[in-house]
Parts: sequence; structure tokens; C-alpha cells
Amino acid sequence: MSTASLENSKRLYELSGWDDMPGETSYDWHNMVNDEWELLEKTFFSSDAAKGRHLAEKLYPAYDAGYLLRKLEPLELQSCINYCQHYDGSRNYCASYDPFNVEDQETGKAIFAYADTPEDALCLLAIKLFEEGVL
Repeated sequence: MSTASLENSKRLYELSGWDDMPGETSYDWHNMVNDEWELLEKTFFSSDAAKGRHLAEKLYPAYDAGYLLRKLEPLELQSCINYCQHYDGSRNYCASYDPFNVEDQETGKAIFAYADTPEDALCLLAIKLFEEGVL
């Protein structure tokens, strides 16, 4: 399972106010007793492997692309994600938001987010949409 990075997941969680999280994603970022973060599947806690493991209280959702797309869908945003090649030859994923009204006339500025994974690109796009007041 691919998820957004801890840094981006934490930032979006704190910005979004989505109170249904953590819990709705299949994975969460857990702060272990040694203050290292680990990505753990929800089913881990009912498994034999969980016995004897000590987890700190703090955790953040690990956002996957499906979850982020479902969260953005009800907002009727026209958004997309592409694998891009830049002028300097570098490549990464680009998630974009381009607002249009019903007559297909632009009503605001386009917002772009670039990252090495589609999950981080979508997560960064959601962060930017919160920061710009779109969400």
C-alpha cells in the first residue's frame, strides 16, 4: 500500500480538521516508544505480531490516493494527477486544481502540487487548497 509521507500526512491532518481520522484509512503512522514513526496496517493490532509492542499515544492517518480522491470528490473540484517531465529533464507527479464554473469559464487560479509519489502530490494539493481557502 502506498501512502503519503508522514510529514505531509501530519500537516494535512492538522490543517484539515477531518475528525473522522485516524480510523478511515487502512494504515496509520504510529509514534513508537523510541520516538521513531512506523507505518502500520489497521489489522496489525489484532494480530499476534502486535503482542508485546509498545506504541505511543500519538498517531496520524496515512493518506492513500483513494482516500484523498474520495475526500476531494464531493467538492466538485476539477482536479487531475499526471506524471510530468520538466524542462530540466526531471520527472515527478503533478496534482492540479483548475476551477471552472458551469459555463466552463475560469473563475479562479489554478493550483499545482508536485511530488515524487501520486499520494504526496494529492496530499500537497489538499494542503494548498486548505491554505488558499478553497477547502
